[in-house]
Amino acid sequence: MDKLELLGKRHTKARQALLEALKNRHLTFKELQRKLKKKGFTNVSTLYNNIKFTYENDIVISTLDLDKMKKGYTVSEFSEDLIISYG
Repeated sequence: MDKLELLGKRHTKARQALLEALKNRHLTFKELQRKLKKKGFTNVSTLYNNIKFTYENDIVISTLDLDKMKKGYTVSEFSEDLIISYG
């Protein structure tokens, strides 16, 4: 049983795509939106809700690029196994 199952949440294609997009990357919301749009995930509300859910449950963490002063996201080191077991 992984972290999402423990939280009583389903594995969805949108969550899988989000986690795969962030694997070993730090992306801003706009970068994530563009990357996921190429994979057919165009609903901004779903993306926002999935980022919020994964952030609140320490699956995704927020980052700040001080050089560019941009907020971004990446998968928490404690949740990297979700990417493998998720699909």
